[in-house]
Amino acid sequence: KADGDALPLADGRVFKTEYEFTSALRYITIEGGAKYRLFDSHFFGGAALQVNTLLSKTTSQSERVVSPAEGHFSDGSTQRSFDADITGFKRFIFTPQILIGYDLPLGLGIYASPAARAGISLNSISDNASWRKVNVSLGISIVKGI
Repeated sequence: KADGDALPLADGRVFKTEYEFTSALRYITIEGGAKYRLFDSHFFGGAALQVNTLLSKTTSQSERVVSPAEGHFSDGSTQRSFDADITGFKRFIFTPQILIGYDLPLGLGIYASPAARAGISLNSISDNASWRKVNVSLGISIVKGI
């Protein structure tokens, strides 16, 4: 939400509006990578490549009267919506990542692998601006050794 216009009225009050913009980008992510145990221990380092594919996007934008309480727009409404379609989103985003972690043996070749990872996209999310994706995460995987 953001403050909109503040216009003085003839009676001394101020006509104020507020804007609201919402958007949702839906992606599917495919990732491949490898890890390598360090120093003959259970610590590991690795690298991965995430590929995000844009599935859909939705956006909406509206403006509403904040004050005075009886205020309205010229059409009599207290809220109005605008076309908020945003163009220029890249269909694919490529994000290399590095990771470090530890393989905790649970028995029978099964490991719990807590890890930290970080990465930044190689390309911008948008054609219209420099907008990169940054990933920083902590997680745990349960894996079966081969």
